[in-house]
Amino acid sequence: MLLVDFRADWCLQCGPQETVLQRICGEYENRVHFASLDVGLYPEVCERYEVIGLPALLLFKNGRLQERLAGFKTAPLVRLALNKLINQA
Repeated sequence: MLLVDFRADWCLQCGPQETVLQRICGEYENRVHFASLDVGLYPEVCERYEVIGLPALLLFKNGRLQERLAGFKTAPLVRLALNKLINQA
């Protein structure tokens, strides 16, 4: 699985979102890969995945987009989304 954090330096909620992700990433070691994408450097990726607001978390399983979390999400909400995908057959 892959969680991609779409972010920008000018985004006020992106810093706190990154802190949440850093805090929980160790809990998902060997099960989820965490990546961060600067929307200013890769606008074509934002267009492809229709990211229109920040922060945005996109969760992929087996190379396919499975879940989209828009706006700042707390650690329990991110864990809930991750656990749901991990436990899917």
